[in-house]
Amino acid sequence: MIELAIFDMDGLLLDTERVYERVFVLTAAQMGYKGTKEMYARTLGLGNARAKEVFKEIFGADFPSDKFLENSHANILKDIEKNGLLPKTGAAEILDLLDRKKIKKAVASSNDKDFVTFALKRGGMAGRFDAVNTAQDVKCTKPAPDLFLKSAADFKIPPEKCIVFEDSENGVLAAEAAGMRVVLIPDIKMPSGDIKAKAYKVYDSLRDAPELF
Repeated sequence: MIELAIFDMDGLLLDTERVYERVFVLTAAQMGYKGTKEMYARTLGLGNARAKEVFKEIFGADFPSDKFLENSHANILKDIEKNGLLPKTGAAEILDLLDRKKIKKAVASSNDKDFVTFALKRGGMAGRFDAVNTAQDVKCTKPAPDLFLKSAADFKIPPEKCIVFEDSENGVLAAEAAGMRVVLIPDIKMPSGDIKAKAYKVYDSLRDAPELF
C-alpha cells in the first residue's frame, strides 16, 4: 500500500537537466575553462555543496566554485526566461492520478529552495505537492537519504509505504539508503547496471508509472 509518492524535480518532473548541461559548458567557457557534458554528468543529483567538491576534482583545487555557481545560476535564469521550462512526459498525468487516489505527493530535490519554488511555478506545477523539501531542509543532500526521510516524516509515513521517482544514480542510492522502493526513469545519463538493479522498476518516462497504482 503506497501512501506517499516522492518525486525528484530536476530531470524527472521538469526538463531542467538539459538546461543545466548547456549552461555548465557555457559558464565554464565564459570563465576560461573547458567544460563538457561528461563533466556535468558527474554532478547529476548533487546539491551545490557536493557539486563544488566535484568541480575542484575536475578543474583543480583553485577553481572558483562559488563564482561559477553564481554565474551558472544567472545563466540558467536567462535560459529559462528565453526558452521556457517544460514538464517531463507523463508528469501532469501521474500527479492527476495520485490526486484522484488521494495519495500524498512530495518533492525531494537537492537543489536550492528558491530555485525549486521558481522552477515548479514556471513549469506549471506550483501548488501540486503536499510537501517540498530541498537542500535547505536537511543536513545532507543525495546520495544521503535525508531528503526522502524528511519527506516521509512530514506525514509520519513509514519508508516501506513510500515510493520514490528518480532519474539519477545519486537519487537511487539515496532512496535505497532510506529503505524506500525507487522507480528509475533515466534522463540525460543512463545509470550503470548496478544502479538499475537497485530499482523497483525502470521506465522510459512517467507515462508508464500509472501501473504502479
